[in-house]
Amino acid sequence: MSLGKILIDGIYTNLKRILFASDRVTDMEIRNAALTGTVAPPILTEKDACIGCSVCAMTCPTKCITMAPLDPPVQITETMVKKAQPEIDETMCVHCYYCHDACPVFKTHGVPAPIHPNSVGVKCDTDLAGLYGGKK
Repeated sequence: MSLGKILIDGIYTNLKRILFASDRVTDMEIRNAALTGTVAPPILTEKDACIGCSVCAMTCPTKCITMAPLDPPVQITETMVKKAQPEIDETMCVHCYYCHDACPVFKTHGVPAPIHPNSVGVKCDTDLAGLYGGKK
């Protein structure tokens, strides 16, 4: 294939994309939401699946994860109480996923961690009380 043909083909393809929105990846609903500023932020933590151990906050290299205290604390099992849950500052997060990989829910049970659940694997809907020997 000659260089001229590649150049002409590239110009034609890009003009189609620019002028006629050909090969559009997003649909009009998402495009309009982005243009009006009404895009919902992604869910960064599954609050119900988290056990509140704070390993994610200790592992984070940018320290963008803070543990927000829960009032009242949540009883997970007879011996386990969740007193805090992670909150991520999206402006500081570099998406290294150290927090996800260090999470004991992921490490011990092989299910996607409750931190960054939409970015890695499938949604974590595991019953933690059952995993940790508590009553359902």
